[in-house]
Amino acid sequence: MFNKKVRQGLAWLIMLVLAPIITIAAFNHFFGLDIPLTFGTWFSVFLVGLLAAIILVALVLASVFGFVFGKGLGFIMLGATMLALPVIYILSFNFLLKTAVPITGESYIVVALVMIATAVLSGALRGPR
Repeated sequence: MFNKKVRQGLAWLIMLVLAPIITIAAFNHFFGLDIPLTFGTWFSVFLVGLLAAIILVALVLASVFGFVFGKGLGFIMLGATMLALPVIYILSFNFLLKTAVPITGESYIVVALVMIATAVLSGALRGPR
């Protein structure tokens, strides 16, 4: 029906809109928050994802410099960065939306699963290569 570029563009556009909505719904459900689903909160959660991505890129670049000092140090820094991503997301969410989501093992797992589910849904919408 659509060619590959159009399908991928539509999938990107759908996920651009859906990812913050999925996050708001998950945080409301799992953490007992009462975040309304308005454009303002959608945009704030979009900015949370953007802030977390910027911090992630900075930490990945720092871990690339870790490879200069040794392969082991670079891998350790890269692994720590990936493990810290849900914590960074929770801190960004709390900072921008003025909430109090605790950083516990349960919240870490929930945020990691929401991020994985969003990535899987994004890949499923794009379809096969």
